[in-house]
Amino acid sequence: MLASHPENVATLLVVGGLAMLLLRHLMVWRLDGSRSHLPWVLISASGIAFGVLRIAHLSTDSPDHGLALSRGLYAVPMFLMPLGVAAVETLTERPRSRTAFRLGVVTALLALATVATPWFVVGPPQLRHDAFGHRFWVGRAGPGLIALALVIAWTGRHLYRAVRALPVELRGMRRWLRLPVLTFMALGAHDTLLAAGLRSIHLFEYGFLVFAAVATQFETLRGAAVRAGLTERLEAKRVALEAKEASLDRARAELAVTHQRLVRADRMAALGTLAAGTAHEINNPLTFIAGNAELLGDALAGLAPRLPPDATAEAQAMLRDIGAGTERIKGVVQQLLALAKDDQAAAAPVDVRGLVDVSLAMAGHHLKHRAQVVRDFDEVPPVFASAARLGQVFLNLIVNAAQAIPAGAADANQVRVAIRAAAERVVVEIVDTGVGMPPDVLARIFDPFFTTKDAGHGTGLGLSISQGIVEELGGTIDVASTPGHGTTVRVELPACAAPVVDAPGPAPAPAPRPPRTVLVVDDEALVGRAVARLIGGAHIEVAASGRDALARGPLRRFDVIVCDLMMPEMTGIELYRRAIAEAPALASRFVFLTGGVFTDEARAFVDEPGRRCLTKPVERAELLAAIEAAAAA
Repeated sequence: MLASHPENVATLLVVGGLAMLLLRHLMVWRLDGSRSHLPWVLISASGIAFGVLRIAHLSTDSPDHGLALSRGLYAVPMFLMPLGVAAVETLTERPRSRTAFRLGVVTALLALATVATPWFVVGPPQLRHDAFGHRFWVGRAGPGLIALALVIAWTGRHLYRAVRALPVELRGMRRWLRLPVLTFMALGAHDTLLAAGLRSIHLFEYGFLVFAAVATQFETLRGAAVRAGLTERLEAKRVALEAKEASLDRARAELAVTHQRLVRADRMAALGTLAAGTAHEINNPLTFIAGNAELLGDALAGLAPRLPPDATAEAQAMLRDIGAGTERIKGVVQQLLALAKDDQAAAAPVDVRGLVDVSLAMAGHHLKHRAQVVRDFDEVPPVFASAARLGQVFLNLIVNAAQAIPAGAADANQVRVAIRAAAERVVVEIVDTGVGMPPDVLARIFDPFFTTKDAGHGTGLGLSISQGIVEELGGTIDVASTPGHGTTVRVELPACAAPVVDAPGPAPAPAPRPPRTVLVVDDEALVGRAVARLIGGAHIEVAASGRDALARGPLRRFDVIVCDLMMPEMTGIELYRRAIAEAPALASRFVFLTGGVFTDEARAFVDEPGRRCLTKPVERAELLAAIEAAAAA
């Protein structure tokens, strides 16, 4: 009878399709464990159970079996109500509600009552015929169907709320979710009328096919939503990754700049140490050259009245040339010492005009073959800065201006340096008549490592470092340039109200004085003898080291001790401390000579109040004045 009944064959196909759908849900559930597929699996299983019951119901000839199977056909669809609610709640990705649980308990009890009691389907069995003429047995509707109607209304109300709570990306599923609900209600009503005598065919099992279509559509929309979400998150991750990479690139660039600055700072520190040592080594011979030349000039001046006229004129001219040369060397040494100074220690009110003059002198070999230097200096207040660092800025800008002018046409080109006050700021302008810069180059001149010079002739750090120094001082640096017409660099710095203390000039010739007993301590014999000659007199001793000085007996027998600050084995500082430990009164009798202070200890020692310290090469008048002051203290 199974093979001859068309409805059984169609129902068997429905059962096969639902079995495939069941397997699909199980596989998706296994692959996507983050979301429960149990309601969909149970709905497919209930559809398979209903189809099997339908085939058995249409295939039996026993009235009692037909009545029992018809009760089962009423009981199984009841599970669709809690399962449908659970499926919709699964779409909202929220925990299972108490209503769904209560609904499941109630429908389970109703299904059990439908199968086990005559309250829903009342006997005895009644014979019916479908549109194909086939017979099937059913029972009459019992009073329990009223409870079933109430449960259906309860389910519909909860389903309405659950559907409204769907996520935004699944709002389009509402019409699809309504479709199985309306389909099952319509087909249930149709099959109930069929059991009451309507001449038609059974259709309720086909409602599960509608469910299959809705479930497939849901998974399609869900997959699309997931893909869209993944795409959106992937794009966000990509943007974040690009931002991280850009930040990393900036960090790498900043690290490279920092590394280059550290390398440059290390080189500058090494250069400063070399400059300090070089200055010290130059100052020592310069001391005895300048001192002996001064004494020789005095001797020639004393001999001139005893010799024929103009007999010493040429010799005195040569001595003046020697004096001019020593002054030039002295200026170079002072520049080297400024380079060796510590930035923080050098921070003080700075005379900008003097600093620019020094920078122009240091850049003289760059300028003399390229341009004439025009100075336009007004009276300006000082600025508070490190003379070494600010001098580095001016030197770099002046050298850049010189290198912007081709060599060989010095008469036709200028480097004009103007200094003036503007409100509470000091303005320095460096204007050249060089080749100028196009806008694209001008826009990048402060970028680290950017240079227009040939490889090996520039680091690209000069202007960026200069900008950093000026901005640290609270100033600004601006550049204007026109190709073929030169460049103007404008530096503005905040003015400092503190006055600049001018370097003391040569001391006046001392008045006649009583003979002094003086000890000269210097590790260089030529320097020691030159200083002794400058002091003059019969009561002068020269010691070649600190130990030699201590070996000459108690130092308190000397009126004044003229001591080199930096000496091997025992420095002047150590000699001073050992001397005052034995005789504290000697503290005021020391006059120190130094060719350069380049240690923290020496700098702190020299800066102590009341310390008498003269810089080599020392002039005779200055030295004698210091000795008299120490002897009188």
